[in-house]
Amino acid sequence: MRLIGRSARDLLVLAPVLRLHQELGMEIDVAFGAGGAAVPAEERFDAALKFACRLAEVDGKRLVLYVDEAQELGERNHPFGDPDRITKRMRSILQDAPHVVTLFSGSQEHLLRDLFTPRQRAFYGWAGWTRLGPITADEWGAGLRQRFGRVGLGITETGLERLVGRGEGHPRSTMLLAQQASIEAVLEGTTTVDDAVVELGWQRAMAADYALHQEIGVELRAMGRHVPRVARRIAEGLGPYGQSEDRQNTPASVARAVDVLARSGLIEQRGAKGRGGWVVIDPLIRRFLAGV
Repeated sequence: MRLIGRSARDLLVLAPVLRLHQELGMEIDVAFGAGGAAVPAEERFDAALKFACRLAEVDGKRLVLYVDEAQELGERNHPFGDPDRITKRMRSILQDAPHVVTLFSGSQEHLLRDLFTPRQRAFYGWAGWTRLGPITADEWGAGLRQRFGRVGLGITETGLERLVGRGEGHPRSTMLLAQQASIEAVLEGTTTVDDAVVELGWQRAMAADYALHQEIGVELRAMGRHVPRVARRIAEGLGPYGQSEDRQNTPASVARAVDVLARSGLIEQRGAKGRGGWVVIDPLIRRFLAGV
């Protein structure tokens, strides 16, 4: 009787699995099955994408695949494998899935553009761009107070004002600063994030981004001989064009450097048009460039 009972139980478990195999394909085993650990990571990644596509097709509904911090796919340290290989696989699978819409988001625009704008990239011409609106100071205040409260921390009014001001509304920089300020508060043995803790958090945030900043320095040099000097002038608030006695950069070479930096998403023009009004968007990157 025990054997019969066990067989019946196994059939009850096996029946829905067989049904899933029939409807969704064998990729479900590779992507989520216990035996999937023995399969190479690239195959499991492909299987997970195919499973999502098949699920949307069988369900008959549109599926939104959200890829957050998508710029990490192209980082130089290859956290997810070779960027060209992984993006080619993603596009080959997802572009033929009529029921799936892929939404990419990221906090480093210049790195995102490097994934989507060069012609040699697999993602070239695949997506459209939408820049999100700015987060207001009141919205930052409400959100940050809630985030700090979750880990048992409070923040003073002046500390909040300094944190939001330092981050300048840039989502990644502001959240990184908040994270590092919370770590600093714990290390200091306090439950209150004040001006002093925010300043120490700013230093920690700069240190946390050290590797990223070094990569940006390499990328700037690769963009052209004049690009690093122009980027530094903009970061220092001097504007891209130097004095007439600066003969190292001609107006034409400066204009080309500005165009390269703008297309990369590293700088943008605010306020006055024409030759002025250019700023480095990310305040942490701006601080790094102004100091090199």
